Amino acid sequence: MTILWMVACVAYGLGYPSFALGIAFVGATEVLSRYFEHSPSPTVRWLHWFRALLIELFATVFAFCLSPLRWRRRVLQTAGHDTPILFVHGYLHHGAVWFFHQWMCWKKNIGPTFSMSLGYPFSSIETYAVKLAKHAEAICAKTNHKELMIVGHSMGGLVACHYALHLAKRGSVKQVITIGTPLEGTLLARIAPGEDARQMQRNAPYLAQLQSDLAGPLPFDLCHISTSTDNIVIPPSSSAGSKKRKRLILNNIGHVSMLFSPRVFRQIQEWR
Repeated sequence: MTILWMVACVAYGLGYPSFALGIAFVGATEVLSRYFEHSPSPTVRWLHWFRALLIELFATVFAFCLSPLRWRRRVLQTAGHDTPILFVHGYLHHGAVWFFHQWMCWKKNIGPTFSMSLGYPFSSIETYAVKLAKHAEAICAKTNHKELMIVGHSMGGLVACHYALHLAKRGSVKQVITIGTPLEGTLLARIAPGEDARQMQRNAPYLAQLQSDLAGPLPFDLCHISTSTDNIVIPPSSSAGSKKRKRLILNNIGHVSMLFSPRVFRQIQEWR
């Protein structure tokens, strides 16, 4: 918050009043959203949605700007001596979008952490899970750890669950954390191309089978982070997960913004 006001002041001092006003407006929205965070008022719910969409615009642009980093694999790894963490991106994204979370892990000496790019964006979730399996094996061999923690954003959470359920050796996955994952599908998948998009449609057979597989006892810890103001997973409750699992439901942040959220990172840190 302080940074936003500082940026606004600097922009105004450099002669960019319109930019300064825009940043100040974002800051004011942030203050109001936090102040009324737990109020049930319909007006406050609209404020949460407005704040989420406003920040989402900046987050989406920033994620796009990170695209050149996808080829710099050394940037996408951090050191550490704990259970390795593999971050898996979502639909149409790439491994570099995990820059913030990996940077925070580096600051807290958590890890080692790795991220991967799934490649061609319109394949099936099963195909991506096979790619994840190869990365997981390489990471375990490199770090000499038998267990792995997987964090998946959006579709990446489905890929992580599929791998942990059907491809991973028993005991090799310690935990799966999904972030904004359409566990029950999203309406927007109907207008998106690709086999993966068809699998993420509401009432899709793939998701029905996945829900059945996840309902019983699991050989790994499963946790969910979602937001009630998700602008991609519609309805937002689709990503909340079962009440039987550990979960966090935010209320004033967008879908892509969770990739750059300190609140999301703190929850990952607490659950690991």
